[in-house]
Amino acid sequence: MSPGCACRRSSPGCFGPLYDVTERLRRDLLGPGKTAIVIVTLPERLVVRETLDLWRAMRETVHMTPARLIINRFPRELPSGAEAEARALAEGASREALRGAAAAAGRAIGVRAAAHAEARDMETLAQRETSAAPLTIAERAVDPDVAETAGVLVAGGWT
Repeated sequence: MSPGCACRRSSPGCFGPLYDVTERLRRDLLGPGKTAIVIVTLPERLVVRETLDLWRAMRETVHMTPARLIINRFPRELPSGAEAEARALAEGASREALRGAAAAAGRAIGVRAAAHAEARDMETLAQRETSAAPLTIAERAVDPDVAETAGVLVAGGWT
């Protein structure tokens, strides 16, 4: 039997404890209703496109459609008008140092708003490509652990 042989019990050379374990793993891992694939990605254009390629490959090659798509570190939406307020502060500041700081804050808010808009675009693209609404987990200083992520999935009815 050659390495990577995809033989069945009826084929000569397919027997023994290793074959039995491999077949049990294949049956348990790939059996319908026994396993679900959850793909976790980041809200960045290239990463989401690669994730969608993985989604298609899972569906077309392995014949398993992933059950969930999670977009982690999703940028929080800024308060309405934050960018305009920062610009107005920069323009109205009387001291040069304050004006520079306010202008820098305005630029940072603009970058953040653009990141949020792009993340929403990626969420829409993922939903269109996978026919499933992705679960988004907001960005924060520390990523959630497994138990917390499971709690979010259960609370959202994703299990």
